[in-house]
Amino acid sequence: MIRTILQRIAIAFAILVLIGIVEILIDGSVPTRIDEPAIVTVAAGEGAGGVASILEKKGIVRRGYLLYSYLWITGKNGSVQAGDFIFQGSYSLSRVAEVITQKPAEEESNEVAITIPEGWTLKKIAALLDEKNLVSYDTFLATTETIAKKNVPYSKDPLYAGIAENESLEGYLFPDTYRVYKNAKPEDIIEKMLDTFDQRIDKRLRDRQLKSGLTWHQVITLASIVEREVPHPADRARIAGIFLNRLDAKMPLQSDATVNYVTGKSSLQPSEKELSVDSPYNTYRYRGLPPGPIANPGVASIEAVLFPEKTSYFFFLTTSDGTVVYSKTFDEHVKNKQKYLQ
Repeated sequence: MIRTILQRIAIAFAILVLIGIVEILIDGSVPTRIDEPAIVTVAAGEGAGGVASILEKKGIVRRGYLLYSYLWITGKNGSVQAGDFIFQGSYSLSRVAEVITQKPAEEESNEVAITIPEGWTLKKIAALLDEKNLVSYDTFLATTETIAKKNVPYSKDPLYAGIAENESLEGYLFPDTYRVYKNAKPEDIIEKMLDTFDQRIDKRLRDRQLKSGLTWHQVITLASIVEREVPHPADRARIAGIFLNRLDAKMPLQSDATVNYVTGKSSLQPSEKELSVDSPYNTYRYRGLPPGPIANPGVASIEAVLFPEKTSYFFFLTTSDGTVVYSKTFDEHVKNKQKYLQ
C-alpha cells in the first residue's frame, strides 16, 4: 500500500516537472523585448527566487516562477551572481539565465563610481552627479520632484508614504557607493537609490517601526535630524531619545540642523537672525517635526530613532571639537552654553 502511494507521488511529481518543462519551452521561447536600457541590481546573497521576482517586476521576464524553474532544472539556481546587470534587446529565459549567472563585466569606460555620504541632501547629490557629468543639477532635482509627485511604484508601501505626503524624495535616497552607467537616465539612478533604501530597511526595522508609535515618514524625518546633529555614532541613540523626550513634552525640538537646512549654511551655532527665519523647517519657531527629512540618513540614524536611549535629558550641545554635553534642565543647558560655547 505504501509502495503504491509513493509510486503515485513520484508519478505526480514527474508530471508536474514535465508540465513545467513544457511551459518553459513554450513561454520561454518567446523573447521579451527591452527597448530602453534597464539596470537591475542583484544584492550579494540574493537567492534565485528573489532575483526572478525582481526581474519580473522590472519587466525583463514575463513570469518569474518560470525563470526560477529554468534555473532549478538546469542546475544554475545556485550560480546567480551579485552586481549590476544591464538589459537591452531581446531576452529568452535561457539568455536571461546566462546573463545573471555570469559575473557582470567590469567596463570601467562605461561606468562611474559615486559615493553618497550619510547626511547629504538632494542638492548635494545633484551637485555630485553634475560634477561627474552624469545628470545636470537641475534635471536631477526636477526628476526627483516628478517621481515624488507620481509616487507610482511606491504608493502601496507604508515605508514610502512620506514621499507622497511631502512630494519630495529628500530622506529616501539611500547613502551608499553606487556604480552608475554613464548613459543611465536620472530615473535609473534614482530608482537604484530607492531600491537600496528598501533593501536596507529590513524586517527587524520594519517590525520595530510598527511598535514605535511613529510613521515611517516621522522616523526618517527625525533620523535625518539626528544624522545632521550628531558628529559621533555613539551619541545617536541618546540624542534621538532627547528629541523624542521633547516631542512627548510638546517642547520645540530647537535643532540647529533644521535651521541650517533652511539657510543652506552649516553653522555650529546659528545667529539670532537665522534662528528667527520663518520656515516650517525651523524647529525653533515651530513645534513638532518639520514637514519632512532635512537630509538622507543612513541605517545607524534610523536605528537610533527606532531604538532610542531612554534618559531624563532634554538638552544637549556640541562643542567645537565634537564633544556632546548633556543636561536635564534649561538652567543647566544655559550654564553649559556659557562654559563651552562662549
